[in-house]
Amino acid sequence: MQYDAVVIGAGPAGSSAAIALARTGASVCLVDKDSFPRHKLCGEFLSGDGTAHLRQLDVEEGLLAAGAVPVNRCLVSSVDGVTFDASLPGKPLSISRLLFDETLIKEAERSGVTARLGMEATAVTGTLSDGFQIHVANEVLEARVVLCAFGRSSSLERKLGRTTTNADADPLVAFKAHYEGPFDSGVVELHSFRGGYCGIQRIERGLVNVCWIARASILRTAGGKPNDMIEAVFPENDLLADRLSALERVNDGFLAVSQLNFRPRTAIEGDLLFVGDSAGMIAPMCGDGMSMAISGGVHVARLVEAYLGARLDADQMKEQYRVGWRRTYRTRMWIGRYLHLGYERTSVSRMGIGLCARFPAVGDWLIRATRG
Repeated sequence: MQYDAVVIGAGPAGSSAAIALARTGASVCLVDKDSFPRHKLCGEFLSGDGTAHLRQLDVEEGLLAAGAVPVNRCLVSSVDGVTFDASLPGKPLSISRLLFDETLIKEAERSGVTARLGMEATAVTGTLSDGFQIHVANEVLEARVVLCAFGRSSSLERKLGRTTTNADADPLVAFKAHYEGPFDSGVVELHSFRGGYCGIQRIERGLVNVCWIARASILRTAGGKPNDMIEAVFPENDLLADRLSALERVNDGFLAVSQLNFRPRTAIEGDLLFVGDSAGMIAPMCGDGMSMAISGGVHVARLVEAYLGARLDADQMKEQYRVGWRRTYRTRMWIGRYLHLGYERTSVSRMGIGLCARFPAVGDWLIRATRG
């Protein structure tokens, strides 16, 4: 089959790009190795700039009807009980990736996208000048443009020869589970503990998402399992311990990922365009990962549409994407990296949260600086 564009990865970035491109009249195929709906480790918070892009894609109302929870403020705490409470700009939402990704894929299909789910893209060859060949299952798809939106890491990325940096001596690990119990709607909370932090907020169907990130050494010292951390490390923060003591986990286990890092990456490799976490991952505490994925997908779709329509040549499209990506995301990702490094250190997070509590304008600036 021949397409104008093949998008590899049906998460927020890939699906948003596919929707935007298909609505320009382009023929688009969306490929993902996973079957949907499926759970995904994620903070499940969508900042206000992300909902603005969803409005452009005519998806926001459908998400609200499906149960997405409006959020208007955040609460941040340190291990010694210092808190900072602030209003959030725009119209943020809390929604599970189970529901969010499925909603976007359905909208993509309604927009004319061909979705090939549960089928892994195992190889990509070709160039913008000669066209691309994408090996999917037992078939070879052809496309004029390939967008890579397959997330933080994948076997395909290694096959494409993407450069990687040596792993950290003490890498980051993350866990997520859904809970039931009392928790205020309309607020997203972020609680620090030794070596990491935990985000909590209510999502659809009365569920509460609990997602945390920490150094692997903290996990090992606690006993090696997520519950060991909950029992041995989380009580260091009284507010976090109180929140979890009132909740009951509904999942059989925890979703987990490892070897996370927030180092700079490239949005272009050869003639392939990377979007979402494939192009670079912002620190989770910023709460802007899903929104960056959506805005990045919409942005790259505009450039690809101009290329397909011969208003940009290949070099112009790549250069405009490279420059636009850096201009839009580099500063907030840099700030996010250093906020994360500080927040996982109890003494630094105590001082930082105390500063924001005493001078709320500082906290408000940080919130704005890590968003579009």
